[in-house]
Amino acid sequence: MRLGTSVRSPSPNGSSLPDYETLTFDSIDTNEYTSEEYAGSSGAVTERLVIKVEKFMNRAWAEFFGVLRLVLTIVSTLIVQAVRFVAWLFKRIVVVPLLVIGDQIVRPYFFTIYSVAVYPTLVYLLAVFRGLLVFVRYAIDVFNAFVPPIAGILNAFRLVVVNQRFTGPINRTFDTKESPEQTV
Repeated sequence: MRLGTSVRSPSPNGSSLPDYETLTFDSIDTNEYTSEEYAGSSGAVTERLVIKVEKFMNRAWAEFFGVLRLVLTIVSTLIVQAVRFVAWLFKRIVVVPLLVIGDQIVRPYFFTIYSVAVYPTLVYLLAVFRGLLVFVRYAIDVFNAFVPPIAGILNAFRLVVVNQRFTGPINRTFDTKESPEQTV
């Protein structure tokens, strides 16, 4: 029998189908695995042997990297779970007490700083900008009082063509306590 030929062993329970397959190697013919043109050379190998070795090596490397991937997956999962556990511990041990301390100690200080410095400053700036807004509106009303006569003079010399007449007050979107129409 030639190398690598399979022989089916008879089933021990008497059935016609074998339970397992056994490979037997009765004779080893080295000429079968050497190339005919290099028959005298012991290092030459045929294509069939190269294909078999290549399949074996591919399978061996696939198994190696499969085991490596399995080990790395287990290790990385353990590391991720350990990091999650440490984060959970950190939250319970450090963050929760800081929240309690912040509510009881730090928040009153921030409230005091806001009440003493920030809020009065913002109220002052709001008053300044409201006054500036009223001043600018009066300045625009005065400017509107002078522009139509100047436009009429320029229109008389035909230097400017005036197509639009403005007859009303400025459209106000911000209410003030005292408007210019009431004081005039």
